[in-house]
Amino acid sequence: MVTEAHRVELEQGTDLHHIIEQVQADAIPRILERDGAAVAVIVPPASFDGSPIEPKSKRNQDKLLALAGAWSDLDAGPLIAHVYEGRRISPPSPSIDV
Repeated sequence: MVTEAHRVELEQGTDLHHIIEQVQADAIPRILERDGAAVAVIVPPASFDGSPIEPKSKRNQDKLLALAGAWSDLDAGPLIAHVYEGRRISPPSPSIDV
């Protein structure tokens, strides 16, 4: 049974020790928020899989790699012809003075 996490607004003097005791007692995760934005999550040990926390870019690496070659079955000829035609009919852009 999955229980929805309780949200706790962090304010000056918030008793984190009490929040941790509540999580231990009822096994319901708490999402700590400041000004309506989540800043941390406290989960019971049984819910934590122990895996190291990775940056989002690392977690998405497999998804990004799966995109490589996703269009390999498309015929690129018409696209390339369109690009070259666009270059032919458009005047060159003025150079940028640096």
